[in-house]
Amino acid sequence: MQNTCSWSIIKGMEATRVVLVANELRSYREAISHVLVNLRPNVEVFTTEQEDLDQEVQRLHPDFVVCSQSTPRVESQVSVWVELYRDCGTCSKVSVRGETETVEDIQLTDLLALLDQTRDLATTLG
Repeated sequence: MQNTCSWSIIKGMEATRVVLVANELRSYREAISHVLVNLRPNVEVFTTEQEDLDQEVQRLHPDFVVCSQSTPRVESQVSVWVELYRDCGTCSKVSVRGETETVEDIQLTDLLALLDQTRDLATTLG
């Protein structure tokens, strides 16, 4: 298990959401994590290698996962997840509460919108 970084800043009474980033390449993973933390300071972001994804999902119970390849554990235990640029192509697979779709050329703004959606899901479920 390799956790390369973790940041946590909590603002006010808003619930902290846990994000797990496990996509390849490592530089992309770290850049995405850094941006998420800076633009959404109320989230706790962890990074891990793709091969440690299931173990980290079990340990952290993340609300949102960005990965290179989803796993049955991710698909069954994480409410919002993104398989970023599947097979090194331009398409990404996005799942929100089990409803999955393919998105062409996903952008950072799309990831941020999905992350914001996890807050809305937590509010409606809580």
